[in-house]
Amino acid sequence: MKPAIHKKKTIFLTGILAIICLTFLANMGCNLPIHCEGHFTSWTTCSKKCGNSPGEQSRTYVITMNAQKGGVPCSHPYGYQEKRKCAVSPCIKRKR
Repeated sequence: MKPAIHKKKTIFLTGILAIICLTFLANMGCNLPIHCEGHFTSWTTCSKKCGNSPGEQSRTYVITMNAQKGGVPCSHPYGYQEKRKCAVSPCIKRKR
């Protein structure tokens, strides 16, 4: 019977140590820096379907997590837009 009692004490101690370790890790995590997370949306469709000059496309930077506690900031501010030219084909006039 003594082995059974010893086993119960070991399991009880292991449970307490696990709780102490998890609490310690959770508290440490509260002090860690949080880095910014962000991304660009997909490029919009070209502003022109056809013509003699190129059209334009844009995409917007969206921040999903701001930097906190000294974390690395995002590479762009929220709402930052990039633009690029997009090639278009000459317009074809349809015969009636």
